[in-house]
Amino acid sequence: MRVEYSKDSFIDILFDRNSIEPPIFYNNPGKALRFDLINKPEKDNFNFLNSIFDDLFVENSHMYVVFFGARNSHWKTGHYFKPFSLKKILKHSYVSRDKDVIDEKPYVVVCQTRRKYFNSKKYFMEYLNNELKSSMLFLSRKLGAIIQFYDNRGVDLLCEEKDFRKTMFERYEKYIIEYDREEIVANLRNI
Repeated sequence: MRVEYSKDSFIDILFDRNSIEPPIFYNNPGKALRFDLINKPEKDNFNFLNSIFDDLFVENSHMYVVFFGARNSHWKTGHYFKPFSLKKILKHSYVSRDKDVIDEKPYVVVCQTRRKYFNSKKYFMEYLNNELKSSMLFLSRKLGAIIQFYDNRGVDLLCEEKDFRKTMFERYEKYIIEYDREEIVANLRNI
């Protein structure tokens, strides 16, 4: 299957078919998994983060990074990326779908890079220490998957491909949040 990389296709996957507003799990019912890192050893969590990320991106694969939020998210600094490795694809203003949020979200910047230019070790260490420098999502167009490390309590994974979502559930079932398990299993039965 050929994957489209046009501007319109990014708008479609990020804004029309899905909601990239955190929390992804609750904003995309039936299409997301939520993984829990609370009360697990830090070393196990670090290995889990690397493993799940490697399931989405191999060493030289294209990786799309979505920077979002306030104007001070400073995507150009590329704190976790090799200098000059981020290529901007889309800057798109959007308004929150949450009726309780009255502020306009200033923008979303989508950048393209390669997996090998991302310093995942640095990112995951800062993530586990709750010291992340910017709000990001990571998008695998080939898998139809978006992963968000929302804070050091857990990870949300949005998967448009039902079979891939089922595979990820089975592989990392021990990390699924207990009180979400019933809903996720019910959605997976529909596959």
